[in-house]
Amino acid sequence: MKETDFIRQNQKKWADLEARLKQKGRAKDFDKLSDNFVQLSEDLSYAQTYYPRRTVRVYLNTIAQRVYKKVFNARQHDKQSRFRFWSHELPTGLWESRYELIIAAAVFSLAVFIGVVSSEYEDGFANQILGSNYTNMTDENIAKGDPMGVYKKMDALEMFFRIFYNNLQVSVFTFVLGILFGVGTIGILMSNGIMLGVFQYFFVQRGLGFLSFLTIWQHGVIEIASIVVAGGAGLVLGRSIVFPGTLPRGVSLKFGMLKGLKVLMGVAPLIFMAAFIESFYTRFDNLPMPIRMATILASLAFVIGYYIVLPIKRGRKQSLLRDVAEDYSQSHIEYTLNLDKLKSVGEVLGDSLVIIQRHLASFMRPALISACVLALAIILFLKEDFAEYLYFGSFQGFILADFAMTIGEVFLRLRMYGDVLGFSVHVWLWPLVTILVTLVAMASGRLIHLATGKVGELQKNSLGGISAYLALNAIFLAPFFISLWYVPLYLLFFMPASALAWALYKNEGTPVFAAFCSALRMLLAYFLRQTGSVLYTVLFSLLAAMLIQSPVLYLLFELGNGFFGLTNKALVIVEFFILFSSLVTLFCGAQFIMLNSLLNFRSMREIKQANQLLADIENLSIGRR
Repeated sequence: MKETDFIRQNQKKWADLEARLKQKGRAKDFDKLSDNFVQLSEDLSYAQTYYPRRTVRVYLNTIAQRVYKKVFNARQHDKQSRFRFWSHELPTGLWESRYELIIAAAVFSLAVFIGVVSSEYEDGFANQILGSNYTNMTDENIAKGDPMGVYKKMDALEMFFRIFYNNLQVSVFTFVLGILFGVGTIGILMSNGIMLGVFQYFFVQRGLGFLSFLTIWQHGVIEIASIVVAGGAGLVLGRSIVFPGTLPRGVSLKFGMLKGLKVLMGVAPLIFMAAFIESFYTRFDNLPMPIRMATILASLAFVIGYYIVLPIKRGRKQSLLRDVAEDYSQSHIEYTLNLDKLKSVGEVLGDSLVIIQRHLASFMRPALISACVLALAIILFLKEDFAEYLYFGSFQGFILADFAMTIGEVFLRLRMYGDVLGFSVHVWLWPLVTILVTLVAMASGRLIHLATGKVGELQKNSLGGISAYLALNAIFLAPFFISLWYVPLYLLFFMPASALAWALYKNEGTPVFAAFCSALRMLLAYFLRQTGSVLYTVLFSLLAAMLIQSPVLYLLFELGNGFFGLTNKALVIVEFFILFSSLVTLFCGAQFIMLNSLLNFRSMREIKQANQLLADIENLSIGRR
């Protein structure tokens, strides 16, 4: 259909819709407006397909956004919106976030388990987590015959406001820190879970387990539910950034923020109820056991009924936000992975993350294999030389001091990487690292081929090609014999050019060394673009390293030590996993840089040769004929 016919056919419908949008006040005919949005989305999708560079597409895109906002605001200002939010919107939001909530509950449960086991196997762990002042005070209360005296020290009203404020602050931080790719949320869940496990087991060790259960869990059921729900909201936010799916990352973040805020709203009544019970009710620890047990069971029934059963019931029906968001995204913000298009450094980084998400197993496999091989080699032959790297610093909670300690651990591991590359001290590491880097580089090229669906069209591997590629990597790793100051040059140019050489060899059959020279010339020609791309990926990799090297991992190692009884075998296993986790970070970071450079090279080639632009112009010419 010609563009003029398309406009003439739908002009009246669009004009009526614009007139409705200009009406003041609330949209009364909500269902009609929603139907109009669906029809408009279909028109926009058609315009994007057949008139992608015409003003009609821009016009429809603008109208679609206005309708979306109008529909959403209509729901917000509905007379029954407050009741409907709690009866429909929130339960539906909880259902849509069920996987994040399950992960949050699992992380929190694991942390509680770590706290219990660590308290059992490590003397003084309770003092370290809860603080010696608190444990000494509680021991004094136990000696006085009032083990739950901590709940009676403060005025009830003051206690209520303090607890409410503290729990609200923790919940908000748990959600907001999800923007750090979910890492911050997991850290807070782990910290609070460990604290709960230590706190509860502190009374169990003193023979007061059931008494503490009857007292603490009167408010604890609701309080723990609020932490888990806030954790789920934070993971929703983190997932929207790390795994945007088919949406552009900015749009995904917007929807993730809205969805996460909706889930976070569900924490408010829990925080209020938990603070009220803890301040005004828990202090009466002399109440009959049936009454306290009934309080616990009633709290549990409320949490299960509202936060599990009702979301399952409501979740089978689609909410307005999901309806609109899905139609909206599918109609005109569908994200397709076009690797031959000219893109900015940020867009290239987004494409890299999309490819990793879609082919996560193929991305992780070479890094895991390489890290395992190198960690075993170090443990078996270089243990004494790497002794200072076989431990983690002590854990004191997910606070700023530990954040600084975590950064220190990351830089300690960076120094360890320098020792790995110090071939002049351990010559035999040179061929081993060469083989492992070659494996990772070949895997990064394969990720591109998987993303483009051209695996079956590639040049077959030959012994000569693989040998030449191994020799190439050996040559450009050799300068590490002289100095570690070669690292920036290697990261910026020689490692990316090496990965590109293999990709060009597989794609075009270009000899490995000729392909390397061609790639290196291109990277040097676009020096600033390549530098920006590598800096992006290095910073992203450092964030991942902070997660891997976090105190949470230290606690897992301590837990393993406890189970194995701190024998020599246990120490070897723990030392292996410390090295393994550190080296996984190294190889994943290297592969990420290679993958990003491969995609960046495609944009550089498009800038220079404009193959995609010429193809688009040719298609337009054919379409006009």
